[in-house]
Amino acid sequence: MEARVMKIGKELVMMETKGDFRSNENFLVNDVVNVGKSLFNLIQTLKPFDNVRFNVEKGDIPYGNGSADYTLEILKQELNLKVRLKYDSNYDRFHLLGFLT
Repeated sequence: MEARVMKIGKELVMMETKGDFRSNENFLVNDVVNVGKSLFNLIQTLKPFDNVRFNVEKGDIPYGNGSADYTLEILKQELNLKVRLKYDSNYDRFHLLGFLT
């Protein structure tokens, strides 16, 4: 599962605008049920992602509500973006529960 979360991170930073983006378009990241518009817009403003690093931790962030299965960190110079993910076996994909910088 950690490898899948790492791949999600790599795909998130490579997202491109595909026509008129709507938050319910699920094709942007293969292993994610839905990428919300606020995260999509934030990632677009942070480009380019040169020298980006990723870190995957099992569990939620310390001040989360405990519902995340994984935390994905996207590290770029001074930026530390943390994305909370929960696996959904019905979809065999992850829900993005939220993010913080």
